[in-house]
Amino acid sequence: MQDRCDVIVVGAGPAGSTAARYAAKSGLDVLLIDKRRVIGVPVCCGGEFNASVAILASVLPNAPPGLDELFPPIDSRLIRREIREAVAVSPPGGREYEFELPPGYTVDRDVFDRHLADAAVREGAVLSPDTKFLGREGGRVTTSRGDIEARVVVAADGPLSRVCRSAGMERSAVLAPAITCRVDGGEFGDRLKFFFGNRIAPGGYAWVFPKPGCANVGLGVQKRGGTPGPGSPEIVPREQRFLRPRRPGRVRACLRAHKGDRPWKRPRRRRRRGPRRRVQRWRDRDRDDLRAACRACGGGPPAPRRAPSRPTSGSGVRR
Repeated sequence: MQDRCDVIVVGAGPAGSTAARYAAKSGLDVLLIDKRRVIGVPVCCGGEFNASVAILASVLPNAPPGLDELFPPIDSRLIRREIREAVAVSPPGGREYEFELPPGYTVDRDVFDRHLADAAVREGAVLSPDTKFLGREGGRVTTSRGDIEARVVVAADGPLSRVCRSAGMERSAVLAPAITCRVDGGEFGDRLKFFFGNRIAPGGYAWVFPKPGCANVGLGVQKRGGTPGPGSPEIVPREQRFLRPRRPGRVRACLRAHKGDRPWKRPRRRRRRGPRRRVQRWRDRDRDDLRAACRACGGGPPAPRRAPSRPTSGSGVRR
C-alpha cells in the first residue's frame, strides 16, 4: 500500500466513495480505505431507498446547484423496484395516510455500495479494503497496514467515527439504535410503508421497503431523555415534551437528594366494613416534603421542616 497521498478517505460507504470519486476526478491522489473485507457487507440499516433529484431538491432548498451531477442516474440493473407512493401508518387504530412520491427506487445496499466504490476506482482512486484506521497525528495516519502521509483526511466512517474522535470532536448526542433484516417470500407491493407510535417504535419508526420477492424490514427507536445534538435542534425538544419522566419518580429523587435516604411513600388505605370513610391522602409531613422537593427542583433552597404542634390545655382540643 502506498505511504503518501493527497487525500485519504476513511470509510467506503456512499459518502466516502462519492467523496473519493470526485476528489480523484479533480486530479488528486486519493486513497480509500475500509475496515471491511468485502465492501457493503455487513449491510447497514439505511440507504435501501434512493429518492429522485426532485425530492432531494424539495428537502434541501438551500443546496447549491449541481444535485443532478452529484446524484446521477444509476445503472438500471441495480434498481430492484420503482417507488411512486408511500404510506404512513399512525396510531390509534392504524390509520393510513397515503401520499405520492416523484419516481424513486429501492436497491440492494451491498451491491449499491460496491457500485459506488467501483466508480471511485474508475476515476483513479485506490481502494484498500480490510484496512483499519488506528489513529492520526498531524498529517500522519496510522492504519493496520502501516503509516500514510496525507494532506487531507476525510471522516466517512459512520456515527461512531474514530477519525472524528482523533480530531477532538465530540460524539453526536443523538444516537438511535436500529435493526434491519430481509424478509424473503411473498409480494410486498410497490409502496413504502412507515409505522409510527410508541407501542411500535418509541421515538422513531419502523419501515418496509419492497423489492421483488422480498422486503427490507427495519425498526429504529430513540432513547428516552436523549439530548439534542448539533443536527436536530427542532425534533428532539418536541419528543422530550412527550417523554418527560413522571412526577412521582422525580419527587422521590429530590427527596433522596434533599431529605436524606428516607423513602417517600403514599399512606396506605385501610379497608373497613360498612360505609367508606374518607382518608386523608397525604399526611402533613409528606405534604411538606413534597413542597420542599418542588422548590429544590426549581433551584430554591428546601423549606425547613415544621415542628409538629402539640395541643395545650384550654385550647379546645379534646384529649
